[in-house]
Amino acid sequence: MVWRTPYETVALTQILVPFTPGTNLDGEEFSFSNEGLILGAFSLADQRDLGVWSRLVDQEFPDLSYNTLFIRSEWSVRERSNLAVSVPISRRANTVAITDVESRWQTILKPNRAFAGIIRAGIMPLVMMGPPTEEAWDTFCACVGQTLVG
Repeated sequence: MVWRTPYETVALTQILVPFTPGTNLDGEEFSFSNEGLILGAFSLADQRDLGVWSRLVDQEFPDLSYNTLFIRSEWSVRERSNLAVSVPISRRANTVAITDVESRWQTILKPNRAFAGIIRAGIMPLVMMGPPTEEAWDTFCACVGQTLVG
């Protein structure tokens, strides 16, 4: 019998954004916006689910920019290099390596999987973790529409 991670999306609401330091892949310091979309992951292995979120956001909300966060407690030169070569050049300025020494992101977002979140006034009213199911995507779109677009 083959065991797989269940295909489900976990929704969290009203999460305080842990403003942690990071730099984008062009080497520039990153600062969180008070409002917007973020996508993120805790491992390069989550890139498949992250790619699905990214394509959906690009298609549904082409006028909204977003940052993609890769969150680790520390970054080795090799990990940083692997991240850099796995990201298209067009996304480098919006892809951020977050150094979360205190593991604040990992503590708040359990299980540690790919995620999509909406930031409004330093709070994430909705964070969807895991691969986007159809129901999860509909919920996310509705929240984006109420929070950022509408």
